Amino acid sequence: MEVIAVRLHGLDLLRSILMLAGVLYHASLVIGPNPWGYNSYEHTLPILYSVVHLTHYFRMEAFFSLSGFFSALVLIKKGNNYFFIGRLKKLLIPLIMTVLFINPIQVIFLYINGEIDFSALYNINGYIAHTWFLISLFVISFIFICLPRKALSHLRDLKTNKLSIVSVILVFLSCVIFLYIPRVINVLASLVLGDGNGFKLFSYFLTTPMKYIPYFLLGVLLFLNYGFRDTISKLRIKFLLFFLVSSLIGIYCIEFYNGFDKVVPLMFKVAIVPLQFISSLSFSLLVFKVFSSERFKKSELVNFLVRSSLVVFLFHQPVLIISSYYLDLFVSNSFIYYVSIVLVTYAISFIIFIMIERNKVLNNLFGGWKVS
Repeated sequence: MEVIAVRLHGLDLLRSILMLAGVLYHASLVIGPNPWGYNSYEHTLPILYSVVHLTHYFRMEAFFSLSGFFSALVLIKKGNNYFFIGRLKKLLIPLIMTVLFINPIQVIFLYINGEIDFSALYNINGYIAHTWFLISLFVISFIFICLPRKALSHLRDLKTNKLSIVSVILVFLSCVIFLYIPRVINVLASLVLGDGNGFKLFSYFLTTPMKYIPYFLLGVLLFLNYGFRDTISKLRIKFLLFFLVSSLIGIYCIEFYNGFDKVVPLMFKVAIVPLQFISSLSFSLLVFKVFSSERFKKSELVNFLVRSSLVVFLFHQPVLIISSYYLDLFVSNSFIYYVSIVLVTYAISFIIFIMIERNKVLNNLFGGWKVS
């Protein structure tokens, strides 16, 4: 296996961008049509919401692909013990801290201001909220570390550049079929567990991680298999953009026809799955191709974004909800309202990061990212 010898700072930057972009997405939910933590009474921007909402279909999938890449890198270079301890420090502990001490702020704030009723105080969604991805990543990482080394050797030795068109289609169909499985399990589990906290925990710890396993394995393959990386490097950007844009147009047509309603009819859910997989796969490979270039050099800005991205993401949702509530009282223009939410949320979240980084205990409790 040809090991990547240099640190790819572009991929560090990409991981941070994908995480920080969550602020833009969550801010769009405030002005969108579907119920969220807080929905503005005065402001709606259907076009902006519909555009930003499309990123929801591929952004986190690309993030999990990168996570698979970096997980394989750490596991191969540092070993199982180092990898597992790292997942505890960077995933599990920040998750626990956020669920217990940060997200309750938004729940209590919304209750005090009459945005949610008393029963919502017992709804686990409000406490897990945006940290669901840490649960999924920890679960997938645990599965990954339990894989026998032979499985990684098979991925390393797979002759991806010699696969026939039929083989590629079969792999694609297998992935799509796999992505239907957690959705079917959720339907069946809801019949048994209802829609209470038991079902929600079941979803957070089982079916949601399942949805991201194919993308995580894509990242693992990108690290382990030189032939696959070489094949991707030869793909034209226009080719990947064509599939990305085409699949997003298909998704947009379905969403538009359904009025961007959160409750999507079954036939639309069935149709969206392969389109989402195409968009996620195209986007993941596209950004990997662009950001894996060695022209991205180490810099203070990249270093800062990498160190801050997790803390900013963990703290941003309570900050965003509270900011949205008060800005709703003073800002009249909807676009300015959206931009104000985004800027205020970023500013306060970055300030929080700077304060946390200066405290050794807090820094360790919220990930303690360091860049070599």
